[in-house]
This record gives sequence, C-alpha cells and structure tokens, in this order.
Amino acid sequence: MRTIYFVLLCSLSFIHAQQFFGLNSISSAGNTTYFSGDGKLWKKTDSGLQEVTSGGTTIQWRLLAATENLLINAGYNGEYQISTNGGQNWNVSIPEPGVRYTSISYVDTSAIYLSSVTHQKVVKTNLSGTVRNSFMLNSFNFYPYSVYFKNADSGWVCGDYQPGGLNEGRILRTVDGGMNWQVQYTTANNSNQINIMQLKGSFGMALGENDIVITTTDGGASWIRISPEGPSSRDWTALCILDSSLVVAGTEEGNIFYSIDFGESWIQKATNRNFLYIEAIDMLPNGSIGIIGSVSGSSINEAFLEISRDAITEIHESSGNLPIEFSLSQNYPNPFNPVTEIEFALPEQSDITLKVYDILGKEIATLASGSYSAGRYTVPFDGSNHASGVYIYKLSYGKGQSITRKMTMLK
Repeated sequence: MRTIYFVLLCSLSFIHAQQFFGLNSISSAGNTTYFSGDGKLWKKTDSGLQEVTSGGTTIQWRLLAATENLLINAGYNGEYQISTNGGQNWNVSIPEPGVRYTSISYVDTSAIYLSSVTHQKVVKTNLSGTVRNSFMLNSFNFYPYSVYFKNADSGWVCGDYQPGGLNEGRILRTVDGGMNWQVQYTTANNSNQINIMQLKGSFGMALGENDIVITTTDGGASWIRISPEGPSSRDWTALCILDSSLVVAGTEEGNIFYSIDFGESWIQKATNRNFLYIEAIDMLPNGSIGIIGSVSGSSINEAFLEISRDAITEIHESSGNLPIEFSLSQNYPNPFNPVTEIEFALPEQSDITLKVYDILGKEIATLASGSYSAGRYTVPFDGSNHASGVYIYKLSYGKGQSITRKMTMLK
C-alpha cells in the first residue's frame, strides 16, 4: 500500500488539492503559508502550491515560519536550517548523526529552540545557526516530543517518561532559558506519551495517546487533565488553537475533531476522504484552516472538506425527535470559564432571537437571530471579553413571547 500525502486547504467551498509524497509540515506567517516534505519547500499562492527554489538545500520534515521571510526547518541527522529570504537560501547547521528533531519554537533571533526525542534534549540556537546549546533531559528519563517557549526564559516540553518499563506522559518547565527543568505535570502510571502542545496567550493545551487532554488557562503556570466526552482511544497527533472558543485537532487514526469548550468535548468533522493519519494543522492567513493528512491509493484528484471557522462555529441542529414546545435549556457547563453551550428547541418554524445580557440588563451578545425550522439547536457563548459574574440569556419568539435563564461565569 502506498501512502500519499496531500494538502487540504479548508474553506466554505470545495477546492482542488495537489499531490505530494512525504508532505508533513504546514506553517503560516503574515500573508504566506509554507509547506515542507520530501526534501522540498512549497508556498501557497492564488493558483495553488508552487515549489520554492531552495538553493539546492534538502528541506527537513519540521518547518516553522517565524515571519513571512524567516523560516526554520529541522529533522533527521541533527540538522537544522534557517532562511531569512523565504526559503531561497539557507544557513545549514553542522549535522549530528542520529539526532532527530521533532518540534521548533521561535522566540527571537537569539533564541530558537528545538526538541530532540532521540537524544533526550532541547537545543537552543540563534539566527545564524552558529550557536548550539544543548540542555539534556536524560536525567529525567524523559523523551521530549514538543517544545514551546513564550520568551527567552519561560518554556515547556511535553513527551514521554520511561523509567523501568513505565510509560508516562509528562510536562517539564524551565524559567531560566533551558538551563534547569522541573516536572510540572505527570499523567497516571502507564498513561502513554504526550505528543504535542501549544500555548496561545493564557490558554494552552497538550494532547497525547489514549485521549490525553491537558489544559492551562493561566499561561502554563498550572495544567489540569480533563476527561473529554467521546472515545477514549484517540491518539492525538496535530493541534491548532485558534482561540479559547475554538480548537481543531487530528488523530493518528486520521480523524479531525473540533472543540468549542476548550477540550471538554470534541465533535468529529466528517469528511469524504479516508484519512490514515493527520500530520499537521495550522490557521491560514485568510482565517481558514489548513490540514495535512495522508490517504492510501495511487492518485488524488480533489480535497473535499469544508472546515472554515464559520462552518465549524455555526449553530448546528441537534439530532432527535422534533420538540413539542418552545424551550430554552440551562447552559452547560455552568458555571463556565469562558465558553459554554446553550440549547433551545422550536416546535415549528419561527422567527427568533437569542441574546445575552449582563446583570444590569445591558445587551452584550446576539447568539441567534432569524427564521429557524422546527428542531433543537445548540450555540456556543464565549465570555472571554467579559468579567466574571451572572449573565442572563433570553430566547424571544412568536408575538412578544420569551424564555429567560441565568448563567454564571467564573474566571
């Protein structure tokens, strides 16, 4: 069976995909999106993907676009490469045979970090690639899969702790630029590795095998494991945090999920492609979501997935029998921080509005407005931009009829 990788550029309409072999990274910065794989670099244009002439450099498997022109890629043979002109030319480091880099984190031109799972270390380099400081993690029996630094001092790695035949997922933290590390989070014994992590502002998430979902809402100061609804056998491989109200992730089994409650529950996004594996996910400059996946077969003609942000966060109709009366359910979860879901039911086609007010009666959000068919509907409310407290939400329908409930946000 031959495995073929392709780029899936998700929008509200069907688009065509180009065929590639070995494609495994996607990264956007400014108005440009880059892809790497099979030793090559591509750039997304209005007419599709175009290969970038890379001066004879063999492009590695992990790629990060720090800016529109500053690119970093790393992979096998302990080699990392840095370009300051959009991939036209590269500074190439001295190889370290046997070393495999699995992730890249960029702080500034003097602080670029890479994780090596094979040699149990984090490497710090600079823009020219001439500096290589190695911070060893083998004293922790730790294998780092993913690294993230929010500044030159504060950073995290997630991965696999393997003492005496155990296999635990762990998160380690440093506050001195990688010189010293401490264990910040440990999963239960034999809970398998944590594969990938990402932080965006005060929100962060780490995902791993057997449905490991760990989150932070205080910028990585503390982490909490949650037990999401859905199958417990998911092995997460790709993650994209758009903000606190939308996360998109992929699995080793080739499935795509999204969450509007920051990992408490996940909804599978159906596709008409039989994915084998999801390699990477990133938000594109136009706000849509780019996905790299693999399928089996001898050719690929088109990508048939709709997964724009609008398509994901739109109100969706719940399954089940038609309701017999108008109703407005208690939001869930309640209390919440900062995202919750509100369900309402309509026994007949109706013109409705669903609005949120603060405790003083000031309108702060319209969650639904217009004509809706009979059915049950669920809509998210994101309170990220509002203070803790009691809020009122009201469903209005018919000739001046309404239902009102209260909810509480605790940050």
